[in-house]
Amino acid sequence: MLLWFGFAPTLVVSSPDAAREVLCTQDLAFASRPKISIAKYMFYNGKDLAWTSYGPYWKLMRKVTTVELFTAKRLEESRMVRHTQVSKLIDFIVNNGQNGKASINMKVLLSILNLNVVSSITFGREFHAGSVELIEEVLRLMGSFVLGDYFPFLSWLGSPAIRKMISAHTKLDQLLQEIVDEHKSKVKSSERARDFVDVLSSLEDQGEIDVQCMKAVIMDMIVAGTETSSITTEWALSELMNSPTCMIKAQKEIDTIVGRERMVVEADLCKLSYIHNVVNEVFRLHPPGPMLLPRHSTQDCLVNGYKIPKNSRVLVNVWSIARDPSLWESPNLFKPDRFVESSISFKGKNFELLPFGSGRRICPGLSLGVAMVSYTLACLVHGFKWKVSGKELSMDEISDGVSVRRKVPLEVFATPRLASHAYL
Repeated sequence: MLLWFGFAPTLVVSSPDAAREVLCTQDLAFASRPKISIAKYMFYNGKDLAWTSYGPYWKLMRKVTTVELFTAKRLEESRMVRHTQVSKLIDFIVNNGQNGKASINMKVLLSILNLNVVSSITFGREFHAGSVELIEEVLRLMGSFVLGDYFPFLSWLGSPAIRKMISAHTKLDQLLQEIVDEHKSKVKSSERARDFVDVLSSLEDQGEIDVQCMKAVIMDMIVAGTETSSITTEWALSELMNSPTCMIKAQKEIDTIVGRERMVVEADLCKLSYIHNVVNEVFRLHPPGPMLLPRHSTQDCLVNGYKIPKNSRVLVNVWSIARDPSLWESPNLFKPDRFVESSISFKGKNFELLPFGSGRRICPGLSLGVAMVSYTLACLVHGFKWKVSGKELSMDEISDGVSVRRKVPLEVFATPRLASHAYL
């Protein structure tokens, strides 16, 4: 469906066939991003990986982030980071849940968990815990309507959203500059292992990027890596609590494979087929973003017989596709068993399930995000009996920015269900 928002023709893609055309068949023509306010004011004028236009700089940064963070080798090397941080989460729940008598705010805990994992992998230490609210503000602002993005001749009017973007960016920039300065001061002393920021710093020394590029890419890792995994895990636990039969089935599988004398480790995940199906179903029902980040057409194209003019914006509605009744039986129900013996995967090859996108701009952090959601969920399901804090569990959604989160944060009671020494 081609719409006109002001002076910006906008194609909204809501079918697998059209998504395949945009993301795969004609991927190169739609590989760029529109130049809009969020990229300018929040992401260093689009110098990050997510918002930069397709070209040599994007190719360089894509290669660097993939090789240094997301290859199978790098994921294996960062396994201990994930284990350490998930163990801290489990310890907190055990020590503060008072054996199921004190409520736990899972939204906050999951955000801190994923922030610590991403920051430890990216720049070697935990980030400021108070930064979670700032990161959430960035995500909310990414969904802001700015009149000048659609009517350029009205840009001079300004916007309250732009003022908020500048304010949030200034605060986050100070934290990012601290990280860069810290690495530059220690790079010659060999006081720590080389990390991703050191790689970016070496590129700056070679003149291939500048400090703003460094901070923009670090910001990508923190913002995208923190909220997408935490929101998805919160939804996964919510869906299992809302479907006791599924929760029991998941716990029984883990008990059979792992037992109750120890916690789950990542090496167990390959044997936990039902947990894999649960994660698939959660990514279908609750993709990290209902729309993929907008694309920008660099030439006139034909999509399913319709002419799409050059400089159009393209939105792929992955939420709508994943709930299309012509593609999915009972699409609004949580049914992990729909993926039993199914070849459908969320890795970008099946266009009826696209939580991470597809093509050359598929989310580079897909493997890390899936590992975090799967491992965290398995540990939580295995480690505790869960009870809702209140009469019933609300499953209402709210869209605030680029994500669809729970309208009411998940407040629960957690009672340990394993042998006491398993939590040590």
